[in-house]
Amino acid sequence: MLSETTASAFAMVGTGLVILLVAIYILMCAACIGFFARRRSGFNWLSHLIIPLLGIAAFVPAWLTAAGIKAPPGQRAPRLHDLRHVFTVSTLLDWYRDGGDVQARLPVLSTWLGHIDPKSTYWYLSAVPELLALAAGRIERADEEAAS
Repeated sequence: MLSETTASAFAMVGTGLVILLVAIYILMCAACIGFFARRRSGFNWLSHLIIPLLGIAAFVPAWLTAAGIKAPPGQRAPRLHDLRHVFTVSTLLDWYRDGGDVQARLPVLSTWLGHIDPKSTYWYLSAVPELLALAAGRIERADEEAAS
């Protein structure tokens, strides 16, 4: 009989493997779509675009479930796009907390999201109270330093 700790360890390893395999599948589908779309010759819409996209659409909910990401009661399940918002805000919160130069790091965040410049990244920022408080605190400190 497995102990609770051993069963939990197996569950964690299994969840990690599912997340990893689904992420690899999604990346491979995206890479293949890009390859065949650029190549143009031999591009088959069904096998090179529609089937991989359907596979991604089928795997993303399973991936979110395996990662333990669930919708609150009465709300829709999270979408892959929602994870980009969470990633962007979480990254900015971390940067503000560590005291780094957020403005200088924004081009890096834009690159991680696949954007050309930070202007496109601003759409992912939502008015999270903690992020607004950290940004306002930094502005107030800058104003105080300038006044003294």
